[in-house]
Amino acid sequence: MAAQRRRRSLDDMIVSTPADGMVTGTGTVNGEPCVAMSYDYTVLAGTQGHQNHRKTDRMLLLSERRGLPVVLFAEGGGGRPGDTDTTAVAGLDVTTFHRMGRLSGLVPLVGIASG
Repeated sequence: MAAQRRRRSLDDMIVSTPADGMVTGTGTVNGEPCVAMSYDYTVLAGTQGHQNHRKTDRMLLLSERRGLPVVLFAEGGGGRPGDTDTTAVAGLDVTTFHRMGRLSGLVPLVGIASG
């Protein structure tokens, strides 16, 4: 769910913001293990919110620790300033971009923008 408890009811968030716009997991490509992540455009236009970044950071850390390639379906709506469950003002305190950069040269990184 999106980090918007001060803006939305719990029931609304359960229905409207499942997975906070980011679906993640591990799987295989050609029998080889990998990390897979995809922005879900049906949830708040696939924008990057607080929980979304926490999930992404966790998967990137898993990739680094296990040496797993990353497959990112990267088409999303960009940043989301409407989250209220955090003290961050601009959302610049996330480690996502640093973690992704650290993986360069360590594991294969595949970005897919289909639109």
